[in-house]
Amino acid sequence: MKRFLLIVLAISFHFVSQAQKQNIQSAMNYYNQKDYQKAQEFIDKAVKDPSTEKDPKAWMWRGHIYAALQQDPVAGAGNPYREAAISYLKVVELKPDYEKSSIDNGLMNCLFLYYNDGVKAYNDNKYDNSFGYMKNVLEIANLDKGKRFGQVKTIDTISAEAKWLSANSAFLNQKYEDALPILIEIKNNPIVKKPAIYTYIIDIYRKQKKDKEYVAAIEDAKKQYPNDDAIRTEELNYYITSGKQGDLLKKLEENAAKEPNNPDLSFDLATFYQNMAFPKEKDAKKPANYDELIAKAEAAFQNALRLNPDNTDYHYNLGAMYYNEGIVANDAINDITGGSPEETKKYNALKTQRDGFFDKALPHLEKVYSTLDPKASALSNEERNDYHSSMIALKQIYAVQNKLKESAALQTKLQNFH
Repeated sequence: MKRFLLIVLAISFHFVSQAQKQNIQSAMNYYNQKDYQKAQEFIDKAVKDPSTEKDPKAWMWRGHIYAALQQDPVAGAGNPYREAAISYLKVVELKPDYEKSSIDNGLMNCLFLYYNDGVKAYNDNKYDNSFGYMKNVLEIANLDKGKRFGQVKTIDTISAEAKWLSANSAFLNQKYEDALPILIEIKNNPIVKKPAIYTYIIDIYRKQKKDKEYVAAIEDAKKQYPNDDAIRTEELNYYITSGKQGDLLKKLEENAAKEPNNPDLSFDLATFYQNMAFPKEKDAKKPANYDELIAKAEAAFQNALRLNPDNTDYHYNLGAMYYNEGIVANDAINDITGGSPEETKKYNALKTQRDGFFDKALPHLEKVYSTLDPKASALSNEERNDYHSSMIALKQIYAVQNKLKESAALQTKLQNFH
């Protein structure tokens, strides 16, 4: 009786197996006839049955069928490529070299679709979805420790961009534990290397109150991007909030003294003096040593420009400092409402002061504008900010100087600036 049962079971299993293999064949037949809905019905039966659930052929054809459904205007709306990706990955799991060329082609198509969906989700502010799609991209790209698609020239770029986008999604979604390891991994990847990666890392450590890592990240960022305004501001904020502003000033002054022919060190020092003269805190008062700070900032900026006269960042910051001083005087002029002799005298003194600052600012801002304008369509984010701000300042200076034609031309450019 037991033997009979065993034989019956064996025979039963044999019949089931044959039936499922027939389902694979039927699915293939319908696929070749382009009846993908019917093909889907038969292939799903095959991969669910214990007798063929580990058959790489069944999973391969399931991938092909769902990939074909992706092209259908109706079925494609449900993103069947994701089931295709699951199927192709199952083939790799069961038998890595099975029909490798066909499987790799299918996987790469799925990778691109996942990537595009991730970008769209990110642009729609659906950061959880974007992070998940990019995770799928990386799962495919990292098969065989990243070697499976080594022959695909774009795979390194796609992987790096997917990591950067997933880190962005996690960061903006305030999921810092997910974002941080990715950011650390890609911070020195030449494909996506950029200051924003460092500012994200710095911001996460600050929010996590990890002071040691926070300071180390700032130092690392400064080495990579010594002239980046956002990183410089992070460093300044750290020293201010920790009550160590004097320590930073001493450090900057010592560095500049040790290397008097290093324009970047002079520029860092100048920027620090400038920030101290114009504190960004809300309702902050003008410091008592304002004139001293401005004089020191001016001297350091001039030294940086002496050493590197074509640096638009140096010109912009010195021009902006003069311009801001002029705006302070201009605001004071606007506060004068009477016409008494005393007020007239004050008005004339402030006007002379304002015009003097604007005259000083003008050549530096014009240098920025004339250098960046010819390549306006290909500027970095920092250059775009300098270009845009210089136009705003120049427009106002020209108006004050009664150069109305020049002011109007910049107004037109600003209206078309995107």
